[in-house]
Order: sequence, then structure tokens, then C-alpha cells
Amino acid sequence: MAATDVLHQPLDLGPVRLRNRLVMTPMGTRLAAPGGLVTRELIEYYSARAAGGVGMIITEHTCVDLAGRANPMQLGTYDDSLIPGLNLLAEVLTAYGTVPICQLNHAGRQTSSQVVGCQPVSASETVCPNGETARALTLAEIEHLIELFVKAAARAIRAGFLGVEIHATHGYLLNQFLSPHTNRREDQYGQDRALLLSQIAAAVRDELGPEAVVGVRLSGSDFPPGSLTIDDACQVAERLEKEGNISYIHVSAGIAESGQWSIQPTYFPRGPLLPLVRRIREKTTLPLIAAGSLGNPELAAQVIGEGTADLVALGRPLLADPDLPAKVRQGKPVRPCIRCNEGCTGRSQLGLPVRCAVNWKTGREGYWHPQPLRQRRSCLIVGGGPAGMQGALVARERGYQVYLCEASSELGGLLKAACVPSFKEDLRDYLTYMRREVASAGCQVLLDTPVTPALVEEFRPDVVLMATGSRPILPSALVDGDLPCISAVEALLRLPEGRRLVVVGGGIVGCETALHLREQGKEVCLVEMCSRIAPDAPSQNRAALSAYLAEAGVEVYLESTAEKAAEGHLLLRTKDGMKRLEVDGIIVAVGFEPCRDLALTLREDLPVELIGDCLKPGNVFQAISCAAYTAMRI
Repeated sequence: MAATDVLHQPLDLGPVRLRNRLVMTPMGTRLAAPGGLVTRELIEYYSARAAGGVGMIITEHTCVDLAGRANPMQLGTYDDSLIPGLNLLAEVLTAYGTVPICQLNHAGRQTSSQVVGCQPVSASETVCPNGETARALTLAEIEHLIELFVKAAARAIRAGFLGVEIHATHGYLLNQFLSPHTNRREDQYGQDRALLLSQIAAAVRDELGPEAVVGVRLSGSDFPPGSLTIDDACQVAERLEKEGNISYIHVSAGIAESGQWSIQPTYFPRGPLLPLVRRIREKTTLPLIAAGSLGNPELAAQVIGEGTADLVALGRPLLADPDLPAKVRQGKPVRPCIRCNEGCTGRSQLGLPVRCAVNWKTGREGYWHPQPLRQRRSCLIVGGGPAGMQGALVARERGYQVYLCEASSELGGLLKAACVPSFKEDLRDYLTYMRREVASAGCQVLLDTPVTPALVEEFRPDVVLMATGSRPILPSALVDGDLPCISAVEALLRLPEGRRLVVVGGGIVGCETALHLREQGKEVCLVEMCSRIAPDAPSQNRAALSAYLAEAGVEVYLESTAEKAAEGHLLLRTKDGMKRLEVDGIIVAVGFEPCRDLALTLREDLPVELIGDCLKPGNVFQAISCAAYTAMRI
């Protein structure tokens, strides 16, 4: 018996039977049409996850009222005209054997007047995360709000969903009523902060009857001082069970001000919300869904096996690999989520539809199908980094004879350095997965093979994918000084000498390098020319990096520029004037420049395509997407 077999046990939620213990957690996609209409892209996105074998899919949050939208592309349940599209979605999910659940939500203060066309509302007058002021709902409006949830729930059931989930976490309106951070009312809804959630759950149950699943997504903790705590959450859970109107509790955490707890970046340990789930487990016998970085199948199985929760929610892991449930059952390798937040929440923050850094098809499932070749062709790929490996896989899938040449002794490119810090376990798993996939796909991999124009001629390829990557930029003002100066890549691969080190460049690479060096016992300071660290990172990653740098004792100089290294010190130009840093060495993380030397020496009539960093330095998401698209069209 495999350790993960427990994940495939069925479970009854009232009259509804789930085929396994894996649940797709709600994630905003921005794939709906304006007005909240279901689109082809949305159907195909969810269909891929249902086909992958997940037991239950809880849709992204749907707005019960246009005045409660979180964003313009949010799915809707606020009007009967939306039912036909929702019906198609529910039909497709049901056809694949997945239990479809529709999540219901009102954004409250976590929206803007630009989105909803009026002043946002909340439990009390409070400042929105974007700086606007939300007004307090009146008692009449609260009564109407309950009715909105009930009507939305009824629409979902009419559309073919087998249940609904009431969203009461992540800082949205019902969470705003639960939390003393946003609920300072003096009426019954302030004296009893859980009253509104209780009333909505009761009214929805009365409307839907005993045959429907009615769940609640509850915050185990909001984390900011003065907000909802785990003790509050336990009391709410006890109350919900006693009142008997809900089928399960789905435990999450965090609000806008602590979003890193809602969508944990790779700097968090796996399963960081499990202590909250265990506390709630002590207070209720209701079925519990555990969420939060539980994509590792062995960890998910442990959660079920030890009784911490009855179901495990997977979000980003199903973006990375929609077939995760089926692959785990079959004992096949799963493409791991690297918790980078670049393609999912990072794009959402830019108002863009969902993608995934490691799965180039996510959000575009119906558009990207590699076309088989009509005749035998060969493809030479120069460079075995993430772009080279992904290009090799897509080209091989299309039928190319693929030769992948890598100058070093192992595949990985810059990922080999990026994987070094202790907190990059997810990325290490991904690199292992990609190496295995390339080997099993039938690509001919040649390691320790620097490519020259003469070698290209020996291969006589029909097309060349140039994936030669990028090299770190080293400013001459720092390199030419009398202090040792190396790139962050070199510092990650080999621990630099000296006790006091300065990292110049506070982007993602610089921050991660500073944390790694601090873990190795170095005294580290970080210099960044912008007004905040990691300006290139999604907000959750930036918040986590900032907290961990402070906790580790890394001194950070913002709005500062490294001017010159001389006489055993680094001279900084800060917003307060010049400053001398007494350091033993300099680590530079100010960016990369493409390596295109080989491409410029090949004969002009040979089809050559640049992919990844050698085209434009970027992150894993950009490298993977670029390589896949290019290999699709060659």
C-alpha cells in the first residue's frame, strides 16, 4: 500500500459522495467576461482540472452583487442571466466525475469605486487596502445582503452545482464582519460579529434544503494585530456546527494586509496553516478542508492520515499540473508548483488572466496543442536551462529528433544557483522533474558539450533553438575596486570568503542571496536603489521577503546606490547623503545580459530561434512560455 493511497479514499459530504480527498481550492482567474459571464477559456481551464481526477472543484469566488465585485473579470452569480453559462460549467465538471461547488462572495472594502461604480461598503467605516474609505452597511442593507447570498445560492443550484461555499475569509465582506479590525459596530452585528455569517448560512440552508452541500471558507487567523485570531475562528467553528446548517469548514488565513498568508510564496515552509487547522479540529467534528502549500502528495496524505483534515485543498499545484490526482494514483511524477506566484497571483495583480510559470498551457488550454510534424526533422537545442529543457519537451512532443547540448555536466542553467537556498525546495523538486522528463521524452542529451559553429554543422539540424541564457552584469565601478566582487550567481554556487558582505541589488535575486548568506552565518547588508525591496516581485513575495530579511538581521539600505569600492569599504549614495560601509566583499545582483555570441556566428541560411534569457533576461515564467511558444511554431 502506497503512502498516498489515503488520498484516493471516497468521502461523503451529506448526500454527496466525493471520489477522493483532493479538492481544487477557489482561485481567481480573470477568465470570465465583463459582467461575470462564463467564457470558453473558463470552461476549458476548469475542464482540464476535472479531467485530471480531482474529487471536488470549488469555483473561484463569484460575486453575489455587482456592487460587491472584487475585479471587473470576476465570475458572477448575481443575476439569472448568468445561469446558462454556469450550467455549462457545472455540466462539464459533473461529466468528468467531479463534484462542482460554487463559491459565493461579496468583496466589501477589498475592491474600489472604479470597479463597483460606487463607494465600497464594509461592516464599519474603514479604509480600503487601496486607500479609499468604505462606508458602513445599514441594517436594511444587511438584510438585503442576506437575500443576495440566498438568491445567488439558488442560482448556483439551478445551474447544476451540487452546493455552494460561503466565502468568509481573505478580508472580504463576511470576514470584515467577523474581525474586530474592521467591525466596530455598536449594534447586534458588532456585539456578535459572527451573527451575519450565521444568518446567511441558515438562510442559504433553508433555501437549498438538506440535499445541497453548504460549506464555509473560514479564516484560521487574519494575522495583523487586532484582527481575527485562531481563538475567534474556533468559536465560529463551534457555533457553525451547533447550528447545523453547514456541511464543512474550509480553513484558510490572511487578509489584504497579510496576503502572504493567503497565497504563501516559496519562502514559507510547506503546510504553514496546519497548526490553525489542528486547533479548529479540536473544536468541531465537521469535515475540514485544509489549505495552504499542500501540493506535495506525501504531505497531503499525512494530513489526511493523521486526521488533521478530511480533505486537502490544492490551488496552485493544479495550475502547475492539472493531472496531479490521476498521476499520484498511477505513481507517475507530478510537475511541482514552485510557489513563485509569477503566473498566477502576480498576473492577477496586474489585471491579467491566470497563467502558470511551469505549465505554459494554464489559462490557454483550448489554444495550445502541439501540431505533429508531417515529415522527419531534427532540432538542435543549445543550452540546458529551463528554456532549453522546455523547448526540448515541446519539440519532442511534436515529433522532432531533439539534440540538447549543455556545456556543463548537468542540466539546469541558472536554476542550479537559484535552487541553492534552503527555502527553494520547490524549485529543486521542479529541476529534478524537468531533468527526468527530458530524459524520458527521448531527447538525446549531450552534457559537457560546448557548442561551436563547427559542431552545429556536424549535426546538420533543420532548426536551432538557441537557449544560451544570460550572464550577470558586473558594474566596473565595483569590480575594479580593491574589494572582492562577484555575482550573486557565483555567491550562491560557492560561499564567498569574508565575514561582512554587502549585496548590491535588492530585487528577488538579491534578497534571496542575502537571506542565503545570512543563513550561512555571514553578516549581510542589502543595497537597493528603489524605495522598496523586490520591486519586481508579486506583493505576497515582497511582504514575505521583507519580513524574513528583518527577522534574519539583514540591514537594508533603500533609495541607495553603490558608487565605488575602495580602501576596504563601499561608498553609498543614500537619500541622506554619502555613507561608508565597512565590508569584506561585494555581491552584485543588478541584473543579467543575454549571451548571444554563438548565434551571431552561425550561417545566415540556418533557421535559428532565440529562446529564454538569451532573447530577453527574465524569470522562469517568461523562459518557459517563450520556449514553449517557439517550439510550437517552428
